[in-house]
Amino acid sequence: MASQAGAAPAGASPGELGSNLIDNLDGFVDRVNTFAQQARVSDTQAPDRFAKVTTQEASPAPDAGDIPSALGDDKMTRVVDSLSQVFDHSIETTMVVRGATQVSGSANTLLKGQ
Repeated sequence: MASQAGAAPAGASPGELGSNLIDNLDGFVDRVNTFAQQARVSDTQAPDRFAKVTTQEASPAPDAGDIPSALGDDKMTRVVDSLSQVFDHSIETTMVVRGATQVSGSANTLLKGQ
């Protein structure tokens, strides 16, 4: 151990560290692209931004017996799945950004110390 104390361990050079980091981010980039494609709204589904907005006359108050329609189980499952995907994407993106910030800060600290 004493003879290896002065030698840099394998993978410790900045080039190797950066290469390993970029190679391991491929999965994250693929997931971000997939998420963006799923969230994209086609032109046929998008509302017309320049359509004239009309107001409706006040409708009469609903009867006491009117019951609002509930979401079906399949729609509720889709909503929960969508919210779960958004949450996972948000957490993963936050972790990647904070990790990059901390690595950059650590590198700056080390460079200033030498």
